[in-house]
Amino acid sequence: LAMALAGEAFRRAGDFDRAAAAFARASTLAPGFFAPVRLQAELLEDTGDRSAAIGVVRTYMERNPGDGAAGLVLAALHSAGGGLKAAYRTFAAIDPSVIFANEAASLLYAQAAVATGPAETARMLAAAGEAAPADLVLGRIYASAGDDRAAAATFRQAIIADPLDSGLPALYLAAMTRLGRADEARSLLAEIVRRYPGAANAAAAFGVDAEIGGSAGI
Repeated sequence: LAMALAGEAFRRAGDFDRAAAAFARASTLAPGFFAPVRLQAELLEDTGDRSAAIGVVRTYMERNPGDGAAGLVLAALHSAGGGLKAAYRTFAAIDPSVIFANEAASLLYAQAAVATGPAETARMLAAAGEAAPADLVLGRIYASAGDDRAAAATFRQAIIADPLDSGLPALYLAAMTRLGRADEARSLLAEIVRRYPGAANAAAAFGVDAEIGGSAGI
């Protein structure tokens, strides 16, 4: 830990060579400790050597194949470099509960799966359906995968369960608009405003008020 902290101090001071040496030494002293490897990878990426960053994380994972946090970092590095198929393969080897507990990682996984192919997308969505901890995350995953029907249904369920969540109306309305069903979405939001006045501010941002539409069948 002390060596990793020293490396971070060197990094903040702009002494990248000594920082890299400290992180490498910390990794050698504690081969099962991911923090210095992550810091070394961040340093390498910041200095323009993403391939080396990928290399140090991959080497760590060869010694620690079950480290989900390291897997997420490796997948993100692949994705940032345009290697979406490599990112997908990395995500597919990680425990889904680790991926879907992290919304940013979940969306990267969805993008990587779509870029890899339909079968991979289907596997990702099946895993998301079982492991995503909240409808908001699951809906965004469906939307990222291009499944607007499932996204809209999931956002609808989330809005009904939590009508005061100000982030949901935009996501639901966007998915329904892509499906050509914006009026139906506005009708649901109007009904929610009628029943839950506290939702009025969120819905009003999208041109919805209690005078629009009829019953949405909540």
